[in-house]
Amino acid sequence: MGKEVEGLVDIGFTVNEAKIYLALLSKNSLTASEISEIARVPRPKVYGILAKLAKMGVCSTNLGKVKRYSIVDPKIGLERMLKHHEDELARKKELISNLSRSLSRIYHRNKEKTDPLEYIEVIKDRYRIIARFNELVNKARFQTLVFSRPPYSFKSDDEVKAQLEVESEVLKKGVECWSIYEIPEGSKEKKWLFRQIDFAVKAGEKARVVKRLPLKMAIFDERIVMITLEDPILKRPSITTLCIQHESLARTLKIVFDKLWEEGKDYHVLLK
Repeated sequence: MGKEVEGLVDIGFTVNEAKIYLALLSKNSLTASEISEIARVPRPKVYGILAKLAKMGVCSTNLGKVKRYSIVDPKIGLERMLKHHEDELARKKELISNLSRSLSRIYHRNKEKTDPLEYIEVIKDRYRIIARFNELVNKARFQTLVFSRPPYSFKSDDEVKAQLEVESEVLKKGVECWSIYEIPEGSKEKKWLFRQIDFAVKAGEKARVVKRLPLKMAIFDERIVMITLEDPILKRPSITTLCIQHESLARTLKIVFDKLWEEGKDYHVLLK
């Protein structure tokens, strides 16, 4: 693509428009067939482009036995083109102004409507659950309360470490992190869980263990709750998780947490 074509494209021409414009510059007047040959643009496309260039004021049509096309002096023609673009821009500005007012009214009207379920988020992907949990821990302002029991979303030591590091950072900011862990059956699982709890406690978490937890749950700042659902058919925990922004629910579940905390034991029982 030549410099002239590039220059014309830069000011708003398409490549084919630029080619036809330059073809018109090469002769005093040309037929559509001649323009197609010089510009190397398919003839069916030439007619539409010539009509557009004429509307922009950069070329003119010479009526006669055979219709011919001539270029308008570029100094005049390009000024006309600029005026054409300015008029088009002004028209679009007015359209956008009117449309934005209309759409804004719809936006604010719909904002006033509350979907009764819009505060409930359903998450099924394991990685998304981990990311959402860590996000809420990181955003906590004063408190996190956690019921921790299998199945765990964290499948590797690296994922567990990353989560504990997030918790460590919020603990440094003065956020209180309280966790109740369900005691696993096997001795190997107990030792693994002890290491994780011990790391968290040394960072500042308050932790206790109980024989059985009713569900997996986390409460953030007494306003957001994450709950892992039990499969209603197989009657076992799954990783499908609800994230609910509801202060009354959060405060109600905090009462359950406080009751189980009173019944909990020091996590060192895991070593016995």
